Amino acid sequence: MRVGVRPEFVRVSAARETPGVKARVKGVDRMGAYHLVRADVDGHDLVAKVDAGSHHTPGAVEFFHFAADGAFLFRDEVRCGSIAPLEGGQGA
Repeated sequence: MRVGVRPEFVRVSAARETPGVKARVKGVDRMGAYHLVRADVDGHDLVAKVDAGSHHTPGAVEFFHFAADGAFLFRDEVRCGSIAPLEGGQGA
């Protein structure tokens, strides 16, 4: 299983918040109106789309956060579920 989250649904912060994962910034692609922050989480790539005015430094450790309703589960490259809880509090 893999978790897929579109970069625009990922938020980057210097503060530890739950839920979130600690990641090391690998690079920042400046795209004009926004930046793409590329990071590594235990050998897995992560990308966040952030405002152009934000400042992230390669090599720095940041916290990457995303809402469960913006994340999906994939098996063999096929979307097979959502992380968002169903009614009654049960996960998918």
